[in-house]
Amino acid sequence: MNKFAGLILVLFLLACTTGNKIVHSKVDQAASWTTYKTFRFLDLDASGDTLSADFYNRIGMLKDAITEELNKAGLVNTDQNPDLLVNIGIVVKKETQTRTADFRFDGPRYMGQRNYTWKAEEIPVGIYRLGTAEIHLVDARTSSLVWDGAIQGILPEKPSKARQAIHEGMTELFTKVPLPKQ
Repeated sequence: MNKFAGLILVLFLLACTTGNKIVHSKVDQAASWTTYKTFRFLDLDASGDTLSADFYNRIGMLKDAITEELNKAGLVNTDQNPDLLVNIGIVVKKETQTRTADFRFDGPRYMGQRNYTWKAEEIPVGIYRLGTAEIHLVDARTSSLVWDGAIQGILPEKPSKARQAIHEGMTELFTKVPLPKQ
């Protein structure tokens, strides 16, 4: 297999998997989950030169996915005295995908020098963005955290694929929330 075929195989495998991984999920066992009927998102504040042009569009996609999951449990989004407050935390890091140099494929083409040495090294083959979304559900009456969950995955560039990946991730993460399903 040549270098190009190896790169295509790696990119194909990345494209076929959602890559979502639940980082953690913690539940307050004392919370009375059946009493929650409404929710509201807390304000999200972001700044800095690392914000992409479509950052707020992606936040909207994330809020839509969370709203869909909470609606499945019978909760309604309201600004008037909500039972639950939803806090969103996001971290996005640019990562470099690498592969290890292999003597069979990347070995020397010219061996004219006696002191020539070859060593294996990491060769960059792609750049991607790895995102982590942490969701807190807070009891509005007591201001206590009743559920905390985080999920991590590769962020697609295309908006349609991003929407699908976000919905799949939130569906997977919200299976850990003990809300009654309607």
